[in-house]
Amino acid sequence: MSMAESLTGLRGRILLGVEEAHLSFGGATAGLEADPRPTVVVDVGGGSTELAGVLDGNLVSHSMQLGCVRVTERALGSDPVTPERLAAADAMIDAEIDRAFLTVPAFLGVRGNLRLVGVAGTIATLAHLDQGLATYNRDAVHHLELPSETVTYWRVRLMRLTPAERLAFAGMTPGREDVLVGGLRVLEKVMEALGASSIIHSESDILDGTIAWLRR
Repeated sequence: MSMAESLTGLRGRILLGVEEAHLSFGGATAGLEADPRPTVVVDVGGGSTELAGVLDGNLVSHSMQLGCVRVTERALGSDPVTPERLAAADAMIDAEIDRAFLTVPAFLGVRGNLRLVGVAGTIATLAHLDQGLATYNRDAVHHLELPSETVTYWRVRLMRLTPAERLAFAGMTPGREDVLVGGLRVLEKVMEALGASSIIHSESDILDGTIAWLRR
């Protein structure tokens, strides 16, 4: 941290959970058109998945102990996914989603009436796969809206393959071929629980929110 401070001239510190949620939400929603529905941001990471939204005028958030790496290592494995392994992953994911809704009931209050925005590697890779992009193209995927059927299509298609076979698809980021199915299953289950028929991919995230905050 001291090296970062010397290079930037800024003093570093660990963010509180509510601060992280505020910055992630601000970055993810920057540049989006106004929408009368509440907006919820989902960030599927490696070991955790964050939900954040401004609901009834208040910022609410929750961090679930789910992520593409965690679900893969604990349930799915690295081979083609069997029904038994998928069931184990689902039980793990459902339990964490239930815990999130118990902790933050406001998420249940917007079920079926929200705009869902997704950030981070799982949905970024999904967007590139769906567009068949062999190289990164921000303009082609930023604010791309993906129906829930698209999430399911790619999860089902990829789970039947080995990680090496998944790498053959244009848009598959090397290093994600072994964990993407886990991330997609988390995303799919979150969308189902929230009653979201689609998700908007945002290339802007917590870094953009942090920069905007520092420039105030």
